Amino acid sequence: FALAINPAYPEALLNCAGVLRQLHRPEEALTRLQKLRTLRPEDPDVLRNLGILFQDLRRSREALGCYELALSLDPHQAHIHSCKIFQMDFLPEFGFEEHQRERTAFFDRQVRGFVPSEAPFSNSKDPSRQLVVGYVSADFNHHSAALCFGPVLSHHDKTNFKIVCYSGALEQDDWTLYFQNLADLWRPSAALSDEALDAQIRADQIDILVDLSGHSLGN
Repeated sequence: FALAINPAYPEALLNCAGVLRQLHRPEEALTRLQKLRTLRPEDPDVLRNLGILFQDLRRSREALGCYELALSLDPHQAHIHSCKIFQMDFLPEFGFEEHQRERTAFFDRQVRGFVPSEAPFSNSKDPSRQLVVGYVSADFNHHSAALCFGPVLSHHDKTNFKIVCYSGALEQDDWTLYFQNLADLWRPSAALSDEALDAQIRADQIDILVDLSGHSLGN
């Protein structure tokens, strides 16, 4: 009804495109977003949504072009930068060096600005003690990333290493229980602020901290 009254109503075009995508009608959604782009040609959010639709249609180069243009307009859109990295996986012209270079760019643009805590580490320097290794992830559940890091956790030498998992997973399943059983200490972290998580990691006297989420959802 809103578009019948005003066919150039930007918010209605965006919402209509979103509903059409959920209904698995991407071509119709694309028509709405392309019209919206004529109204807002330099809106990064419009370009992001357009890129996602091109992904749905397996038009990877056009999706990548949308993300690159959006980032040229606003380089600090972390979610759009993440979409670009994922989309590069589907284009054969990008090899290992290009992928690593883009992840470095993500770190420089989206992460480096966070100021680390200046609190000193009080960990014992006794070389004969167990090393405490912490893993931070939003994917301690049935997730493709867990297929990659799961074997690392399951093959740890528990004599020399103590394993602490900081789980930001919002969904719990049988895989979550599996990871809980592998950990010496399990810390739910989804509800913690950055400062609270930093304090908890220091209180647990972590020697080596491993970020398993990188640029992906829930980092």
